[in-house]
Amino acid sequence: MNQILSTEDLNNKKKKNKGNRANTKDIKSVIKFFAIILILFGVLITANSAFAIFKGNNVANTSEQQSTEKPEIQLENKGEDQVILTVMHVNEIRDVIYYWNNEDVETISGEKRKYIQKKIEIPKGENVLNVKVTDVNGQVAEYSQNFTLKKDIDITMEQSGNNVKVKVIGTSNIKNIEYKWDNDETKTIDVNEQEYSFEVEVSLGEHELIVKATDVNSNTEEKKITVTGTTKPTVTIEAGDGAYIIKAHDDVALDRVEIETVADGKVTKMRPDGKDFEYNFPLKEGDENYIKVTAYNTKGVPSVTRKAKWRK
Repeated sequence: MNQILSTEDLNNKKKKNKGNRANTKDIKSVIKFFAIILILFGVLITANSAFAIFKGNNVANTSEQQSTEKPEIQLENKGEDQVILTVMHVNEIRDVIYYWNNEDVETISGEKRKYIQKKIEIPKGENVLNVKVTDVNGQVAEYSQNFTLKKDIDITMEQSGNNVKVKVIGTSNIKNIEYKWDNDETKTIDVNEQEYSFEVEVSLGEHELIVKATDVNSNTEEKKITVTGTTKPTVTIEAGDGAYIIKAHDDVALDRVEIETVADGKVTKMRPDGKDFEYNFPLKEGDENYIKVTAYNTKGVPSVTRKAKWRK
């Protein structure tokens, strides 16, 4: 009787153990499943994070590139007397300013545009067009270009010593030329030629010469020059002991003294040091010793030419 009971208890224990093993297997399967799900979820989150970072970096890089890139400026001739100004940019343009040489500035408002174009008239003569562009981020681009448009009348003036050389050239005949010093009375020269040159003397001190030319088609051109007139050097020739005693003086400084012997045309150039010069020029036997002496100061102004003859 006791044996039978024992057998039954063993059998029941076996059944219970088998049930426990099955439950354990099921739990392990569920754990594995959730573990796999968690791994996949983690991979997905990591991938999304990496993509977000990559995308953010690209946006940041693009934004940085846009903020540091400068506007592009182009200047293109249209015909002989116009230029096309074109401005392009990845960012919005705040403003565009342009001006010829050092004249008044013209401003174009950007108005949130990224492309601006403007037709500009070219002034006559040689001129420089300056352009400056600023975008909304404060980036600045600047550009300058030379343009030359032939004038109807061209005036050139150049100081030579105590004179100013004036030259006027027109595409048509020049009708007349007017000129004056400072606020003095205007003097008029009738021309009726395409090209005309003349010289005017500068008085002592600083002065402004104003020249205005008019052609037969009523086109006009005016030009000014400021020059300084200086005193002329002085020269004296005296008879010495078998020689000419030549003296020269200038209030600023002497550059050279030229002594010409008229018989052979030979010119002797002497280089003084300072304001005063003295030299004994020997006489020749049996010659009339005809000489001419001219002194020049450091401004290029010549003295009155002195002459002397002394037969020996």
